[in-house]
Amino acid sequence: MNNYIEKWNYTDVTTRIKALRKKGNHSLTWACMKLQELDYITSESTLCKYENGRITIPLEFIVICCRLYGCSVEYLLFGKENNPPLH
Repeated sequence: MNNYIEKWNYTDVTTRIKALRKKGNHSLTWACMKLQELDYITSESTLCKYENGRITIPLEFIVICCRLYGCSVEYLLFGKENNPPLH
C-alpha cells in the first residue's frame, strides 16, 4: 500500500463540516449566504443533506468550505489538527 494514501471516512467529513458551522453559531441560512458570496450557490435543504451525509458532497464544495471556515482540505478530509480552523 502506498504510504502517501490516507484513508478517510465520509461520515467524519460531513460531521466536521457541520461542526465548523455550529462552532461559529451559524445557521444554514448564514452558511448559504456566505457560500453564495464565494460563488457557490446552494439551498439550505442541500446544505443540510451535505452535512448529514444524505447526498454526495462535490469536491468543489469541500474546497469552498475550506475558504469559508478557514481550514485546510487535510483537516476536512482527515481531521489533521496541524491546520485547525481559523474561526
